[in-house]
Amino acid sequence: MLSLRSLRSNLWLYLSLLAICLVWLLLDQFNALRPLRNLEEDMRFRLRGPIEAPVNLVYVDIDTKAINQLGSFPWDRAIFARACELLLTRGGAKAVGIDVVFSEAGVPNLVDRARLDEGHFYFGRYLLRGISPYENAKPAAKPAPSVVLAASYAGGVQTDLQTGESRARPLPLVIHGPGEDAPEMPEWDFGGIIYSPPLVGVIDTEAGETRRVPIYAPVKGRNYLHMALELSRLSLGLAPEDVKIGRDRIDLVSPTAGVLRSIPLNQQQWVDINWFSPWVDDARNRRVSIADITQLAQVAASGNAKGLKEVDEYFADDYFKDAVVLIGPVDPLLQDLAPTPFDRVPAPKVSVHGNMVKTLLSGRFIRRPPEWMTPAITLGLSALVVGLFLVVEGRRNALWRGLAIVILIGYVAGGQWVFSRFDLLLPMIVPVGAALSATFIGGAAQLVLEQKQKSRIKGLFGAYLAPSVVAQMVDSGQEPTLGGVEENITAYFSDIESFSSFSEVLSPRQLVELMNEYLTACTDIVQAEGGTLDKYIGDALVAMYGAPLALPNHAHHACVAALRVQRRCGELREKWRHEAASKGWPDIVFRLRTRVGLNTGRAVVGNMGSASRFSYTMMGDTVNLAARMESGAKAWGVITMCAEATWRECRAVAPDAVVFRPLGRVVVKGRKAPEPIFELVGLPEDVTDRTRECLARFEAGLAKYYAQDWVGALADFEAAAALEPNQPEPGSAKAEGYNPSLVYQQRVRAMQARPPGPGWDGAYVMDSK
Repeated sequence: MLSLRSLRSNLWLYLSLLAICLVWLLLDQFNALRPLRNLEEDMRFRLRGPIEAPVNLVYVDIDTKAINQLGSFPWDRAIFARACELLLTRGGAKAVGIDVVFSEAGVPNLVDRARLDEGHFYFGRYLLRGISPYENAKPAAKPAPSVVLAASYAGGVQTDLQTGESRARPLPLVIHGPGEDAPEMPEWDFGGIIYSPPLVGVIDTEAGETRRVPIYAPVKGRNYLHMALELSRLSLGLAPEDVKIGRDRIDLVSPTAGVLRSIPLNQQQWVDINWFSPWVDDARNRRVSIADITQLAQVAASGNAKGLKEVDEYFADDYFKDAVVLIGPVDPLLQDLAPTPFDRVPAPKVSVHGNMVKTLLSGRFIRRPPEWMTPAITLGLSALVVGLFLVVEGRRNALWRGLAIVILIGYVAGGQWVFSRFDLLLPMIVPVGAALSATFIGGAAQLVLEQKQKSRIKGLFGAYLAPSVVAQMVDSGQEPTLGGVEENITAYFSDIESFSSFSEVLSPRQLVELMNEYLTACTDIVQAEGGTLDKYIGDALVAMYGAPLALPNHAHHACVAALRVQRRCGELREKWRHEAASKGWPDIVFRLRTRVGLNTGRAVVGNMGSASRFSYTMMGDTVNLAARMESGAKAWGVITMCAEATWRECRAVAPDAVVFRPLGRVVVKGRKAPEPIFELVGLPEDVTDRTRECLARFEAGLAKYYAQDWVGALADFEAAAALEPNQPEPGSAKAEGYNPSLVYQQRVRAMQARPPGPGWDGAYVMDSK
């Protein structure tokens, strides 16, 4: 089952998540993330790839070829008049936009002023009065040509040509109200009256970049439309009054057909450019050199029949028919270049207006969700990812973390799909950045806390548990319940037989050395089998199996540990015997025997003691009986003894995993019910056939003992005594209690002398602990 940590225990994580999200949102609010967001949005265009636009748009390039033929800038402005006339009349274009600001501020001092003024005058008469350059300069009834000249606030400074004074001329922003100044544009003085061109379009972009444009500039008394909007209006055949400017959109309304285009606005003024292709794309960006158009205009102006036929043939394929034409500088020397979402190498900025025209006429506007969605998505995505990655835990933790990664990748991929399909820019940098940083920061903080927790667990249980068990506890994240909890365990008690005799004959240094070696060997075996060290009490060792970590088959592990300890004690006795000469060990060391008592059942385990000093230990009747098994083993002539619960659970693992000998039934002090007890004879590989024969004779004698067949029982116990693996030394004063067969011989003789009578249950009552 999947478990969730409580909100209270993870309060720091949620507060950190909120703080991180707020930081990202504030950074976004103050445009600190703008460079990163621009890179991300550019990447979206490149991943989407070029798309088609149902718009007939042609670029007429002011390129290297034209500069080589017509000379350096500024050109005679009559060249532009003739080119526009040719494109509109012969080519059939609907509108022409010129991405060149024809203002006096940009005219160098070394230019041929007379020629420039003549061309400027010619250009003005063409634009203002509709006079054809191929007719005499006299008023005509022709309408003004559909030529949009560039106007700009990009210079940022307006200079009075009469006084030389300069003042700032910023782009008027709708949020600040109408501006005072018109954009920089050409002017003409006809008869003392200053005329501006009838059709101008602002060419500014946001911060000089190529991502969005001010679709209009509000000035007191007039709104200056962006060049792309003015060209789109002309292409749709609308009048200036058909442009309806609202707070959040601009509608292009036909008097007969209704709303033709509805342009969504950002911040009441800005429109994002939908980039349709990179600059170099012959299939989507049709281009000709203005040098070719100028040459054709000269041919047309000559009136030569052959030349006019050549002009007609050039325009016969309807290349310019009903097209929007953009004339703009593309030669690198003119320095009108900027990177675009498709072009890392700076491309001509005339492509900004071309893609803006495609955006407006195709209706494929870049849309952004409402502002409230950014914090909503940021908090939602971050909470989901962080929750799955850091908060959710359990055996399937890796699965949930993988799901968090899939959700994050899915949001990014879904956002790209939505953009490619619907031109909708879902917020990406802030939500993904917040989710990743919250996950990384939260993960790092959690890692630090986990390391502290691991150190605490190691400090708390390192003295009790084997390093492998502590590592398992740390890796699993399973922390024991402190303060006491009831668990099913196997309690382990061991003690050196007649230890007081050792302290009498050994020097303190020898005693410490002996005990350290003995206890180290015992502890290593106990912990190797998964036991938890409870405490040392002098020579006694107390341990438990099954807590604080659950240990399957803990009774079996405890039995194996007890037998391995006995085997190791035999090895130590031989080792000390060989060291007797060098270390001066007395004979008593070579006879060291350790008694072990085991019992299995429910007990309370946990940290117990005072508020300032406590230890991890166990308490309960199960523990008390295990202690009685250790102390009572002496009365039965054995060194390892367990209660029935341990015998039963150990045999449940494998009946032949440990060789047991039933010793009978005992009533320990403080209890009334008899408890069956068993000797742990050995591991199967260590038990000889002689010992197995001994056990068989002993069990036969025990059965006769319960049946009060004293003669038969005594015979079997005497036969078993001769086969016992533990034989007393000749002349030993303790020979009668050295093994179970000898112990039962004493009890049989006592029963013969004083029979128990009918109703006897065979239990032996212990009158001491």
